[in-house]
Amino acid sequence: MSAFIHPEPIPENFIHPLFLFEVLQPKHVELDYQALMVSRNFLRRWSESTWPEDEFLLADNLKDLEWHFEEFKGKYAFTFTILNPSRTKCFGCIYIRPTDSIRKLSAAEKEKLTPYPYFCSYWVTDEIRSSDLERQILFSLNNWLKTSWQFPNMLFTSNLLISEQNKFLEENGFTLFLKLSQKIRQQLLWTSS
Repeated sequence: MSAFIHPEPIPENFIHPLFLFEVLQPKHVELDYQALMVSRNFLRRWSESTWPEDEFLLADNLKDLEWHFEEFKGKYAFTFTILNPSRTKCFGCIYIRPTDSIRKLSAAEKEKLTPYPYFCSYWVTDEIRSSDLERQILFSLNNWLKTSWQFPNMLFTSNLLISEQNKFLEENGFTLFLKLSQKIRQQLLWTSS
């Protein structure tokens, strides 16, 4: 992987007039849970799993948030919630992870990913998916990763099951960089200009 070292201190928030990014913590459990459950059908395609199940409880979500917060404190993965300005509604989540955490890569795929030390995935609620608000979130996120995080290169991920997100990325200037040969969650990797 590239010699990129994330900034110190690690950016913990981003504020926009219409939304904000904030480190996902256990205190966000109720807002996050509401967003998850109203978007669960999309999230099952997005995660290529049964998560979140219909029986997924607030207590289950709390465990997930505690795990994400521990990852953040350990500085090996970074998860953010996307909130409205008054912090009363969750619009989705952002995940920043090292590309070497992607499993089952071929030697050629590993080589191609060398300039990309991290990748970003995100989801937004059904209510704002493919809207102008999502577009502003995506552009702000991309800019924040390049400026505050100082990533030299960044990949965004999606998969074949979420054609609407793939179309949205393409329509907003992202280019398909790599389709992974193994059936894993991060199947499609996109670059921005």
